[in-house]
Amino acid sequence: MQEVGASDAAMRMTLCRDTGSSVPFTALLSGSGRDLLGDRFASEELIMAWLPWLLHVGLGPHDAGGALWSVLLMASSSPPRRR
Repeated sequence: MQEVGASDAAMRMTLCRDTGSSVPFTALLSGSGRDLLGDRFASEELIMAWLPWLLHVGLGPHDAGGALWSVLLMASSSPPRRR
């Protein structure tokens, strides 16, 4: 695998919002996937690309608990990082 270049890092900075903190576990349990993704990503296209994956676990975009499943689904479909 190749290292992340400067243009890739710039793209991530553009798409992701810097919230300055991690998400508390209680927010993951009670929050919706739409709320979590809307807080974390600036790109509406990226948000809409991730939201349909919640349907595969039986949750809608605004259902409680969707935030936790959004994180789990993103983690399971992302390639591992090389150090």
